[in-house]
Amino acid sequence: MTLIIAWQNADGGVCLASDSLVKLGEDKRGTILPSFQCLKLGVVHAKVYGANDSKTGDVIQYADTKVGIAMAGNFLASYGVLAALRPALEKVQVAHPITDPSLGTIVEVIGAVMETVCCEVGRAISDVRTGRAGMFVAGWCPVENESQAYELRFDPIATSNGSWVTIRRIELKDGPAFLGSGADAARKKISDYPEIKPLTVLHQVIDDPNVSGVGGYVQYGIVEDRTGFAHYAVEDYTVDHDMKEILICCTYGGVAFAGPGSIKMPDGVVIAHTAVLPFRKEINSYIADRYNPVPLLTSVD
Repeated sequence: MTLIIAWQNADGGVCLASDSLVKLGEDKRGTILPSFQCLKLGVVHAKVYGANDSKTGDVIQYADTKVGIAMAGNFLASYGVLAALRPALEKVQVAHPITDPSLGTIVEVIGAVMETVCCEVGRAISDVRTGRAGMFVAGWCPVENESQAYELRFDPIATSNGSWVTIRRIELKDGPAFLGSGADAARKKISDYPEIKPLTVLHQVIDDPNVSGVGGYVQYGIVEDRTGFAHYAVEDYTVDHDMKEILICCTYGGVAFAGPGSIKMPDGVVIAHTAVLPFRKEINSYIADRYNPVPLLTSVD
C-alpha cells in the first residue's frame, strides 16, 4: 500500500519518489493495525570487484556507487530486503564469464536477495505469498555511462524461469512509471494533465481522501552522475482548510526535521540534509489566498 514513482528529468537523470505511509495490515482477528510514517526510499552503497590484476596483484574495482531503492508492498519484506542489501552489496565480487559488470549485474544481486528475504518473511507471517513486494531501483551504469532504472517484483504466483522475482529495465523517455496502490490514481492525473510534474502528482494522490494506503510526506532522490543516487530532504506542506493554515516543514525519510511536528533536537544540534523545494509555487499560492504559513521557511541550505 503505497505509491512510488520513477521518471527521467530533462538532463537524463533518473528520479525516484515515494510517499511515507506504512500500514501494518490486520491481525488474526481482522483488527486494523496502526499506520505510521517512515523511510520508503533507501540508498545502498554498492562496490563491485573483479579478480586480482595480473601485473600489480591489486584487486580490480569495477564500481563504487550508490543505488536508490523505492519500496512498495509488504512492509516487513521491503525493510528486510533493504537491511540485507546493505552488507550484501558492500563487497560484490564477479568472476568469469562476467568481465564488464553493469548496473544490471547489481540489480540481479538485488533480485536474488529480494527473493530469499521475501520468501522467509512470507513463511514467518503465514504463507510465502504474503511476502509480496515490489521496488524501483535507480543508479549509474558504468558500462553504458548513464543513469538507469529497473523494476523488481516478488510474486510467487507469477513465476518465470524458476525465479519468483521478475526484473525489467524501465524506459522512462515516454513518461513516468508507477507502482503501488496509488498507481492508477497517479496514471489518471498524468493522463488528464500531461504537463503536471511527477512530484506534484505524488502530493495530490497523498492528499486525495479517495485513495487509500497513500499518505505522509514526499520522499525524493535522483541519480545525478556516476557517484550514483542522492537522497534529498524535501520542503513539504499540509493544508488545514478549516483554520486557513498551511503547515510547512522540511522532511527526510518520512520524518520532519524542521517545522511543525518535527523532531525535537538537543540544543545546538540540527539535521542538515540538503533540501529541494518542489512545492514553492503551491505554497505561495495558498499564502496569496490568505492562508497563514506555519512557519514560512524562506531558505533551506
